[in-house]
Amino acid sequence: MSTASQERNLLAVIGDEVAEKIRPMVDKFQEAFPALLEIPSKDHPYDPSKDSILKRVQKLFGE
Repeated sequence: MSTASQERNLLAVIGDEVAEKIRPMVDKFQEAFPALLEIPSKDHPYDPSKDSILKRVQKLFGE
């Protein structure tokens, strides 16, 4: 295992209210590791305007 992969951390948080309360931090996060993915709840409809990953992809493609 390389040194770079040994220094990576894994963090997972699932929770709508957690994500909403820290939305500015989620949107501002730009690092590749640890990956920050938000998993929408089945109780709340998916809102693409709040999807930080989708926003980054759209930015890369100039949308």
